[in-house]
Amino acid sequence: MDSEDEYDELCTDCGAHVKNMMLLPCKHLKWCNECIEPLLQRTENGELKCPICETVITGHTRSTNRDFDAG
Repeated sequence: MDSEDEYDELCTDCGAHVKNMMLLPCKHLKWCNECIEPLLQRTENGELKCPICETVITGHTRSTNRDFDAG
């Protein structure tokens, strides 16, 4: 794995942990477990939206960086 691939594996918020939480239904995989929890708790109208595409989030799942990464 070269350094660019290694960087792509890291959480876009903290940069310290491997990203492993996929948002549904948009399948954005950008965050680690530690960073996704506070993100999902930040609600305005009771809806959670993906910070990338603004799709309403219906859930999230643990994933690996080898799975689908829509963005």
